[in-house]
Amino acid sequence: SIILVGFVAYGVGRDDGTKIERASWQKKEIIRTEAEKLAVIEADRKNKIQEQERDRALKIEREKHESEKSTLQAKYQKLIDDSRANRISGGLRVPKTICTEFAKGVENSSTSGTLETETARLPREVEEGLYRFAEDRDQIILDFESFKQEVRISKCFAE
Repeated sequence: SIILVGFVAYGVGRDDGTKIERASWQKKEIIRTEAEKLAVIEADRKNKIQEQERDRALKIEREKHESEKSTLQAKYQKLIDDSRANRISGGLRVPKTICTEFAKGVENSSTSGTLETETARLPREVEEGLYRFAEDRDQIILDFESFKQEVRISKCFAE
């Protein structure tokens, strides 16, 4: 009977120790899991702050780019308008030495005697074609530069 009591006491004590150890391990596991959750929440908060800052910086950069683009567009349009005004007064002219056969049949109206004797005015259709070509080229360049700026702003590729 003493031996039986010893075995029972040993078994009860052993079960209590296992239960205490398991409870301790579970408590540590809960604390570790909660710490990991808090770390993930904090990292997410920091990522959101960084994302908001990046979005603000991108917005400012895009607004700056649009402002610069508008300024350049206005300057370009003024240049086109001024050159067309000049074209009306004297037209686009080429040196007569470039194409003497071509120069025989074209207008020679000019306000300057030297300009008139040394150059020939291009036909109006050719002038308009050249201006349209220049405008198309300039628009393509403007679109390409805008695209490059957008790629640079969004950091799609390394510079």
